Amino acid sequence: MKLTPFLIVLGLIEIILFILTINFIFIDNNGGKALGGVIALLGFIIIGIILGVEQLILQSIKVNSTLIFIIETILLLLFALYIFINGFSIG
Repeated sequence: MKLTPFLIVLGLIEIILFILTINFIFIDNNGGKALGGVIALLGFIIIGIILGVEQLILQSIKVNSTLIFIIETILLLLFALYIFINGFSIG
């Protein structure tokens, strides 16, 4: 596995989503929180697939690691700026 900014950031999000899934499905599951646990589980699975595809792509191509690190850092900063300006709403 190659260490990339996506792996670091999305890996931390994976850990948080896993903890939320366990908490909301098995421990504190009243008042509709079990649905939140299922949604967190779906996010966990989707982000896991994204990380797996990214690592497969990085293993198959021979690109400078510094270039990949710079591009992914710029993408994450642009995404954070978009969320800061517009919030989490899509529409």
